[in-house]
Amino acid sequence: MKKCIKTLFLSIILVVMGGWFHSAHASDSLSKSPENWMSKLDESKHLTEINIPGSHDSGSFTLTDPVKSVWAKTQDKYYLTQMKSGVRFFDIRGRASADNMISVHHGMVYLHHELGKF
Repeated sequence: MKKCIKTLFLSIILVVMGGWFHSAHASDSLSKSPENWMSKLDESKHLTEINIPGSHDSGSFTLTDPVKSVWAKTQDKYYLTQMKSGVRFFDIRGRASADNMISVHHGMVYLHHELGKF
């Protein structure tokens, strides 16, 4: 009985964790040239009438620590590559540093790059 419960528990854990590692890219569902998708929009549409592809915690592609990556890495592509994939909205969480730079974070995790002076 204990072995059955352990097997069931481990199976549930693996199924749940499998969802964390799913990769979704804008280019998966867009045309062959996702970088130009906006040029095909109907100009009469209001901003509220279109869906703009974005990326969550856009700067987390720099994470290499395996422990932090499990819960903090949501992107694996650099900003420009994300744009070429059709992304037009970036979720960048910055903090002002002592030298007037914007350091990029995911919650408490520093992502090891800055956006520049402000």
